[in-house]
Amino acid sequence: MIQLKTIRTIVYPASDLEASIAAWSKIMGKPVYKNKDFATFVGEDGIDIRLNRIAWADQPITFWEVEDIEAACSEMVASGAAAMHESEHGGLDEIATAASPAAGVVNKPGRKLAIFRLADSNFIGLLQDL
Repeated sequence: MIQLKTIRTIVYPASDLEASIAAWSKIMGKPVYKNKDFATFVGEDGIDIRLNRIAWADQPITFWEVEDIEAACSEMVASGAAAMHESEHGGLDEIATAASPAAGVVNKPGRKLAIFRLADSNFIGLLQDL
């Protein structure tokens, strides 16, 4: 069974990043960290709210912390979830996972990430801090 520890990041699509920052700033009452495509509000409870100008999907994606992302990816694929990766146009495309269920793991500074589409078409993200 996949051991989801805690929610760490929620990514919201934000085609108009400046409008999204204005709306979320009113709600969060915190400073925002911004770059070209993203804005992040860092929560006191360790949950980051990220606004993504290049929307991977038309719905929020919640990233759960796991201890071993490769093992969690194998379990996700075995449960029927489809591993996804960012396509050239910024959306998400399914990737083949027969040979390697962890093929969708992306290395970022300080962490590893993976995104899956569940059988009900919702997305779930996994992350492991390094």
